[in-house]
Amino acid sequence: MNSVKTYMLLLLLMINGVQFATAQLLMFDIFIGGKVVGEMQVEKKLQGSLEQYSMKSSMEVNLFKKMINEFTINVEYINGKLTYSYFENYLNQDLKEKTIIQTKQGKLSVTKEDDHYFIGEVPFSIIRAYFEKPTGQKVLFSERLGEFLDLKKESENAYKLKVGMMKESHFYYQDNKCVKVEGKFGPTSFTFLRQK
Repeated sequence: MNSVKTYMLLLLLMINGVQFATAQLLMFDIFIGGKVVGEMQVEKKLQGSLEQYSMKSSMEVNLFKKMINEFTINVEYINGKLTYSYFENYLNQDLKEKTIIQTKQGKLSVTKEDDHYFIGEVPFSIIRAYFEKPTGQKVLFSERLGEFLDLKKESENAYKLKVGMMKESHFYYQDNKCVKVEGKFGPTSFTFLRQK
């Protein structure tokens, strides 16, 4: 009887000492001109005060020649603040862009190609906007560009992100999760539509 109580107490202490991780996975089809050209996977993992996000995208387009575009983003937040981000973009297996954000001496350091600079605190970035509405946010941080972008609420479930001259993205939500992103980059338009 005494050994059963001891075992139960040890089991309870072990359970209380372990922080369980939870994960969410969202899958999106990528459309250009009404045709599916690729797929994007976005994942969020929570363990205590640590939030980990990842995004992997691959698409194939035939314009004047076959182009395969693949990118990866890995992001970490601690206590609701971005502390690390790594972005890579490949076109036909050649590295085209790389942006690294990491905490150095209590500040966020951005390294993008030969450019290096520090930025202020990041409470909300684009990858996080796939898992929750950016309620109350006026800017979102771009892990790719390494900069803050203007955000405007268009309706209860729609937000517009200004990326630059002739570039913008529209995020649409249902049940606080992103279900669609429409983007315009010059003459090219794309849609990320969440799979059912």
